Amino acid sequence: MTFFERVKVFFKEDLRYPRIYFAKSIKSVPPGAFILFPVQDSQLNCGLTGIVALKKKEIAKSKIPINKIESMILHINGYTYRKIREENGNLIDNYLGGETFIKELQDLIWDLKLTPSLYRIFREAPTRKKLEKGTFTLERTINGEENEYHQISAIPVHHATNLFLPYIEII
Repeated sequence: MTFFERVKVFFKEDLRYPRIYFAKSIKSVPPGAFILFPVQDSQLNCGLTGIVALKKKEIAKSKIPINKIESMILHINGYTYRKIREENGNLIDNYLGGETFIKELQDLIWDLKLTPSLYRIFREAPTRKKLEKGTFTLERTINGEENEYHQISAIPVHHATNLFLPYIEII
């Protein structure tokens, strides 16, 4: 292999160095490209922006599992304190679906706080509406569980130290 072939292979395979283009449209170059004297339609650039441009890598589109989140929230309603007591179930393992279930829901909710997810939620009204509906359902469940606890313990609401709080705070 000649010296020039080695150099060509090095620049093709090594992704640490951006591809350099001269007088190209930003739309026509791949992400991560470095452009000298970029051509931009109906935009006049002066100074440094007229000489150099860098096309950023595209942000990965978020995949919000909205249907899974909705079904998990509805699933929690089947594992409230009252329902578990009526079935004589194990409260520690089954309350609000169990610890593993709550952790999985918490991970999905944390993923919603990532920038691509927030951008998608901001732009898509149907997704926003579904999440609002889910939060209202979750809020009703949490309020119902707190009221149930206060009725059972007969402690005034402002003095209660909630037994269910560790599970509810996770949500």
